[in-house]
Amino acid sequence: NCVSCSGTRGGPETGIGLFPVFSILSHSCVANTRRFIEDGHLVVRASVPIKAGDEILTSYKNPELGSVSRRCHFPATWFFDCMCERCSDPTELGTFLSALVCPLPDCNESMLPSHALEYNSPWVCTGCHFSISSTEAMTRTVNLFKMLVSCPKTCQNMEKLLLKLQDLAHPQHYIVMQTKITLALMYGDPDQADQDSQIDNERKISLCQEIMMVMGKVDPGYSRRKGQLLEEMAKAKLSILKKQELPKLKLMLEMKNVMKLIREASKCKQFESKEEQGELCQES
Repeated sequence: NCVSCSGTRGGPETGIGLFPVFSILSHSCVANTRRFIEDGHLVVRASVPIKAGDEILTSYKNPELGSVSRRCHFPATWFFDCMCERCSDPTELGTFLSALVCPLPDCNESMLPSHALEYNSPWVCTGCHFSISSTEAMTRTVNLFKMLVSCPKTCQNMEKLLLKLQDLAHPQHYIVMQTKITLALMYGDPDQADQDSQIDNERKISLCQEIMMVMGKVDPGYSRRKGQLLEEMAKAKLSILKKQELPKLKLMLEMKNVMKLIREASKCKQFESKEEQGELCQES
């Protein structure tokens, strides 16, 4: 098996590394390990508890992608069709990460592939049973992505984009979720948002909670993304607490919850290389 690698430390992934031992691991779109490159070595760590006898699984593609975008890469790149539990389920384990909104004016239900494992499967509305071709579903998905990449990166513009996307796709569609991830991180950026604004901090907390709830179904356990979101939640909660006058006992309980978030975030750092951890320490 091969893994994308950087030719220089911290540089872009412009090369391919061959790791014979890693090739023993099987793929699943809901993996129980994470991997990263450190000092020329591929490091694989469990992201959830793995029982004796359970298969150790890795994910070849980013689990944040919906099946409509993720599955087509397997036969083209790795010469197999993924038939894991997630790929076999049109709802992707109840996340609806690829679901579109029915275009008929009197219907607002979700459209999903009628046969999840067939690349050319028609997409059918769960409400009125109107159908479109797989080609049209892919075209609509690509248009959603174009809307995201072309949107000016400000919190106000991203919030407006979010409303537009949710008229066209399920509120948990993977591109809608990518927009929410971008927005949550932007609310944590001092150049993009007021870090002392209670409204902005409450919005950030709400976004982080939703993202972790949805993505946790297909990307369980500890991960770099989860660590990012936990850190943003902790910062937002601390900022809100600073402005509140709470009884001592309630303040202690709230601080205990914040510390729990920080401990969880620190566990996620095990999936970052030493260099990345050092860079984060310098930024903070």
